[in-house]
Amino acid sequence: MAEDLLSKDLITYDPLTETTRKERTALLGLSMLGIALVKVPLVPEKLAVLGIEFAKVQQSTFVRLYALVILYYLCAFCIYALTDYVAWRRKEVITEHEYSRQTEERLAHTKSLAKAPAEDKTIEPVSSRFPPYQGFASYWLAFGVARVRAVFEFLLPIAFAAYTLLALLAFK
Repeated sequence: MAEDLLSKDLITYDPLTETTRKERTALLGLSMLGIALVKVPLVPEKLAVLGIEFAKVQQSTFVRLYALVILYYLCAFCIYALTDYVAWRRKEVITEHEYSRQTEERLAHTKSLAKAPAEDKTIEPVSSRFPPYQGFASYWLAFGVARVRAVFEFLLPIAFAAYTLLALLAFK
């Protein structure tokens, strides 16, 4: 039998898998370093330990290679995040369908109790079979928070990485 969804928080669970979260962390960390490379600037001019000096052209090449690394992590994150987002939305739709089914079942049970004779003690009360929603907030607040979280989890890392790529590619 399906889980009793009438007493569960329907929307605000973690939408990202562990793999996607690792890709997201790597993307954000590399993007932050990329911004530091061009804005501070932290592009190495020489590696004294190895006795290597970089010319301006080589620095630009280093930055472009770094942009390719960020592009790789951005693509990886987008692929994993898209998979997680589709699974999250699919689970949300299935959950809403199951919630509606359980609510209808509860209403049908309530109607059958109203029609049952008063002396029939075999029917258990509705409140013990179907506990009320006990989440922190209303459905609509949870729905809104879930949308904000989707932007934070999925769109913000992509926007930040895109900004970093533009900054790196504009480096002279």
